Parts: sequence; C-alpha cells; structure tokens
Amino acid sequence: MISRFDQNLIDQFKKNVARKICVERFILFGSRARGDADPDSDMDILIITPDPLTSQIEDMISDCAWEAGIREEVVIMPVIMSRHEWEDGPERHSLLARAIRKEGVVV
Repeated sequence: MISRFDQNLIDQFKKNVARKICVERFILFGSRARGDADPDSDMDILIITPDPLTSQIEDMISDCAWEAGIREEVVIMPVIMSRHEWEDGPERHSLLARAIRKEGVVV
C-alpha cells in the first residue's frame, strides 16, 4: 500500500508533468511500491508516453521530478519509455521491465 505522503508526492509530480506533456501511465516501482522503503529511499517511477521520446521530453520530466521532490527532500527517479518501447521494444525483456511488471503499481 502506498503511503499518503508518497501518494501526495506522486500526485504533485503527475500534475507537474501533465502541464507539459501527454503521459499514458505512471507506474511506481521499487521499495516504495513494495512498502519496504526507508526515509532515504528514492522514488522510482516508470513514465509511459504515447509518443517517441526526445531529449526535450526527458529534460522536462527530469525537471518536474526535481521540482516535486525537492520540497519533500525525496529524489524522484523517473524511467521514461514510449508505449512502443514498453510493449514492443527490446526493453520489454530487460530485468528492469520484468521487475516493474512484477511489483509495479499504476498510480
């Protein structure tokens, strides 16, 4: 179960991102999704976009992660993939993708 603190932080991050780009899904994964995070844990979030990635999109999302996390002293670590990469690209077979599919929580 996601803590109220984490959910509020995720909501702020999502709001920041939604102002700038279209996103299909946000998936929380890692220790905060499993519920075994400690106070210094980062927040791992997969962001799936409908469009191919560009460096501009990556920069905007990284800026949004920093803006949302700095206030609460949490490092938000976005992993960004296009829908095509997530569903059909070679990345879908990676250890990271397998872990996200196993433990990830759509937020």
